[in-house]
Amino acid sequence: MLQLEDESLETAIQLVSKIASFTKTVNANAKEYNYENDYIDVEYIRTDNLLELQIKVLDALNPVRSGLREKDTNRLLTAAGDELHNLKKYGYRSVGNLFHPHLTFTRFVDPQDKVFESMPLKESFSGRYEKLGIFELGENGTCIKEVRTWDITST
Repeated sequence: MLQLEDESLETAIQLVSKIASFTKTVNANAKEYNYENDYIDVEYIRTDNLLELQIKVLDALNPVRSGLREKDTNRLLTAAGDELHNLKKYGYRSVGNLFHPHLTFTRFVDPQDKVFESMPLKESFSGRYEKLGIFELGENGTCIKEVRTWDITST
């Protein structure tokens, strides 16, 4: 997640376009479902390829980042260790060792005690990810609008 001013968007688009041009398809294997604070997601096994891609994107976009999101500014008050370092350096806490690749499906309005009963096998979300993208962030930390996507090279 990146706090970005409108005037920096074109630069961010150019940077991600360049990254996409030399990035290979990412294979991701579902590890488990996670349901916390009324969010449901599938978490992936963290691999070197996913970590390397995260760092490439962060290192490229960090110079055009505009401060911190309000939530992350508040987290600075209680953060320590790697979380504090990541917030200060990248404006985001879940970097490197704290990176937990995942796909968030939704945030429910009300608790869903039996949500896992209706979910397909987690393995159905394993596969090859063949695009990079920039999306607008919604109120609940989920993507609400596609800004731009790029195909990445097959392996």
